[in-house]
Amino acid sequence: MKPMGKIIIYTVALSIAHWAFGGTTYVSGFLKRNTTWDSRGSPYVITGDVYVDSGVSLYILPGVKVLFTGGKKLVAKGILTAIGFESCPIIFTALDTLSPWEQLRFISPVSPCSLKYCEVSYACNSAINNSGWLYIGYSTLSRNSGVLGGAIYNSGTVLIINNTITQNSASFKGGATCNEGGAFIIGNTITQNSGYWGGGVYTSGDIKLTNNKITGNKAGYGGGIYIYSGSATITYNTITGNKVDYGGGGIFNSKGSVSVTDNTIIDTTISTIWNNAYIYLYHNNLNNLRYWGNTFFNTTSDDVTARYNYWFTLDTEVINQKIYDYWDDSTKGKVLYQPFLTEPIGIGEEKILPFRDNSHSILSLYPIPGRSFFHISFPPDIYDIKIYDPSGRMIKELTPSHLSKELKISLKGFRSGVYFLKTNKGVIKFQVVK
Repeated sequence: MKPMGKIIIYTVALSIAHWAFGGTTYVSGFLKRNTTWDSRGSPYVITGDVYVDSGVSLYILPGVKVLFTGGKKLVAKGILTAIGFESCPIIFTALDTLSPWEQLRFISPVSPCSLKYCEVSYACNSAINNSGWLYIGYSTLSRNSGVLGGAIYNSGTVLIINNTITQNSASFKGGATCNEGGAFIIGNTITQNSGYWGGGVYTSGDIKLTNNKITGNKAGYGGGIYIYSGSATITYNTITGNKVDYGGGGIFNSKGSVSVTDNTIIDTTISTIWNNAYIYLYHNNLNNLRYWGNTFFNTTSDDVTARYNYWFTLDTEVINQKIYDYWDDSTKGKVLYQPFLTEPIGIGEEKILPFRDNSHSILSLYPIPGRSFFHISFPPDIYDIKIYDPSGRMIKELTPSHLSKELKISLKGFRSGVYFLKTNKGVIKFQVVK
């Protein structure tokens, strides 16, 4: 085949330059109508910034490669849907790995976008920047960098489920994920990322982290998770082996309102959990393996409720030595850790209720812990609700004829302790305090 000479692409404002040659498609400018990128035109080489216009949809099919020249980005003002297969993912990466591209950017809060079974690598300004409504599932985000969130920066609403987020870095906030909006992070592996605040995850918005592995990340503060502000619900995660220069190897809570339940949190840092605000700890495995390290460090003047956790020892003197609170500085609040568990909890032993990919609905139970009642709300496909005590004895059953979108359940007759709410979709653990 005769070799081709240099190809020069000229773009015009508000138009799309879309050139195909020899199975390669060169793209830049604005997409003004619905477009599909398939394997016949792959790879798609982004030679200039590409914009999916408002009201326009871009569909990227399995097996497509999208290769970016240095500093270029793909911006979705409309809908971008990139759904591959496990055996045939969609790839977003640099044409030349020594010349990183910028980012995938999602803007519209009313047009949901989706990335599923994708591989995203070698971006330099937060690989995924979302200020709209975005789903990221079953994808790999690796070797990306940024100032705020090497892999993901979110200021909108994002559902991040069952991804591998690894070897990303941020110079300031969130090595893997920086969240300043609303985020639901479920079932991911977040490992070997680095950032000054939050090696794995940085958040100043509202966030729910469930059933993730957050390991081997590095930061100045908050090796695993850094919570600057907002609310954080952290459940059923393994947060281990993260590192910091200063404090909070597993979790650093600066100004947030944080609930930490049913996790394993272990490291060898100066302090595994550092708390500057409100935090509630219940039913976790907690340990700092450094001889003089603190498992929990409380800087506030408020008492912290930390009952029914397992501290990897039954010796209260050892537990006291691993906790920094009132007994070390009388201006600080006490950490109320008794009674504590005498054996470790299991992680992943129950099927945790996830968001469903198609409707993003979830069952919720509040308040936790309950005292005299709790509310339960659920999507229409939840039924057959039963409540069991810790011994496995069923103590309450709600049949489908009793169901509405939300119920108020009396806790009369319940004793303090852990209970299980089981449905046809999974299990939620909850605590009753009398």
